[in-house]
Amino acid sequence: MKKSLLIRVFGIIFIVFSLQACSISQSDETLAPTEVSILPDESIQPTNFPTTIPPTPNPTSKPLSPTPIPTLQELIFEPGIIHQGANFGYLDGYEADDVAVGDYHPELPNCGSPWLAPPLDSAGENLLTLNYTTPLLANSIEIYTSDPLLDLRRVEVMNSRTGVGWAALEEEIIVREEVIQEGPCLNRLTIPLQAPVAVDTVFLEFRNEEAALTIAAVEMVGKLEAYIDPQVFWRVPIPDIPVDISINKMGLVFVAAGDTGLYTFDVEGNQLKTFSVPVEAELTSLAADPFGNLVVLDGGYGWFILLSPEGEQLAVGGDNLRGQIAVNPRDGDLYILNHNEILVYTTDTVELKHSIPLNEVRSYAGLAFSPSGKLYTIRDFSWDPTIVQLDPLSGEEMDAFSLVDSMTREIIALDLTIDGNGNLYILFSSNTGQIAVHKLNPQGVLLARFGLLSTEPSGWPEGSFLDPRAITVSQDGRFVLIADGFDNSAYLTAFLMEVDE
Repeated sequence: MKKSLLIRVFGIIFIVFSLQACSISQSDETLAPTEVSILPDESIQPTNFPTTIPPTPNPTSKPLSPTPIPTLQELIFEPGIIHQGANFGYLDGYEADDVAVGDYHPELPNCGSPWLAPPLDSAGENLLTLNYTTPLLANSIEIYTSDPLLDLRRVEVMNSRTGVGWAALEEEIIVREEVIQEGPCLNRLTIPLQAPVAVDTVFLEFRNEEAALTIAAVEMVGKLEAYIDPQVFWRVPIPDIPVDISINKMGLVFVAAGDTGLYTFDVEGNQLKTFSVPVEAELTSLAADPFGNLVVLDGGYGWFILLSPEGEQLAVGGDNLRGQIAVNPRDGDLYILNHNEILVYTTDTVELKHSIPLNEVRSYAGLAFSPSGKLYTIRDFSWDPTIVQLDPLSGEEMDAFSLVDSMTREIIALDLTIDGNGNLYILFSSNTGQIAVHKLNPQGVLLARFGLLSTEPSGWPEGSFLDPRAITVSQDGRFVLIADGFDNSAYLTAFLMEVDE
C-alpha cells in the first residue's frame, strides 16, 4: 500500500492525556444472553456447528490491569498545555540536519551543536528550520541556549500543509529570558507567538551564522486544537477481535467479533443476545436500517441477512458479496462497498438495483449515510485520507475535504459514522495528534477530537485505543462507541458526550 513520505523523524513526543475511568451503577438483575440463529435456510445448515456464548460483561468491574502510563500532568507544565521538541531541524548555512531536535535534556554534555564545522562559504541563509510532529495552537516557543542574545532577525511559524502562519521581524520579536540551573545550557528564551492556526513548523533567522550552534532545543508550547476529554461511560471486554459495530434507533448495539461472533448490547453495556453463526461464516460488516433492523454481511457465504431487532430472519440475498455496508435512510436500500465498486440492493426484495463504479486507482474504506441521504466514504485512507461525498446514484464525487493536517506523520483513517445532525466521526489508527476520533461538521470543520491512541500492547487504559477497528454513534450524538482489539484483548468502549438539548 502506498505510504506517506515521512520527513525524517527524530525525538518524537507522544502526547498523552490523563484518562479517567468512570463506572456506572447497574441493576442487580443482569439480563442473561439469549441465542438467536442467523442461518438463512435450514436446508443448508451445517450439522452440529459450534456456537460460543461469551460471558455477560459487567461494566462496573475493572478491566484488565493496564500498564501505568504518564498522566497529562507528568508530561506538561500547565494543564491543557503541550510542550514538544522538534523531530527535524535543518541549519541552512551549514547544510546540516539534526540540529536542535528533541526536548531539552540536561544530561547532555554540550549546549547546541559546537561540533559543526564552519561552512565553506556563506551563500546560504542563517536559517534554522524546525518541524514538529503535532500541529498546535502555539502560544510560544522556548529556546534552550548558551547565548542569551541570539541576535534573531526573524521568527516565523507555519502549518506545513496549508502554508498559513505568522511571522515577527527583528523589531517585533519579544524575548523573555530566564536563567536555568540544570544542564549545559544557561538560558531559556521564551518568545510569544500569535499563530492564527495550528502550526508545525518554526523558522528562526539569525544575523550571526554561529548563533544557531548554541541552541540545544526549541520546544513548541501550545494547545491541541479542539481536544476534549469526554466521560468513558463504560468499557466491556468482548470475546474476539472486533470486525464491525452498529447501533439502531432503539439503542441496541450490535458487535461482530472474529469471523463468527455476533452479539447485542444495550447502551449501558449489558450483553443481551448472542447469535448462532455457522463456522463457515465470515462476518465482515454490520448496519442498522431506518426501522431498527440489522443487516449482516457474511463474506463466507457471500450474502447479506436482514434481521429484526429481536433476531428474526426477515430476508437473505446477494451472491459472492464481501466488503463494508451502509443503509440509505431515505429508501432503506443497502449499499455494499467492495473494493472499487458499490453494489446497491433492496432489502425487502433483496434484488440488485444497480452498481456504482469507483475510481480504480483509488482505495476506499468505510461507508456511511447522513440522515438526509448523503453518502460518504474515506478515499485513499492509508496515505492521503480524504472524506468524499458521493452521489448515491452515479458515484460522482460531490464534495471532498482532506483529513491531512500536517506532512510530518503518517495519517491512517479506518472508519466513519454520522449522527442525526450530519456530523461525521472519523476513526484513526494514526495521525499527528495520536487522537483516535475526530468529529467534523458536515462542511468538514473540526469540532472535537478525543480518545488517545495508545502504545501499550500489554494493557491499554480506558478511553484509549491500541488498535481501533470500528466506530458508531447514536442518532442523538450522546453515545460514541468504539471497538478495538489486539492479541488476546478486545473491548467495546462507550463515550458519553455532551449534546445541545
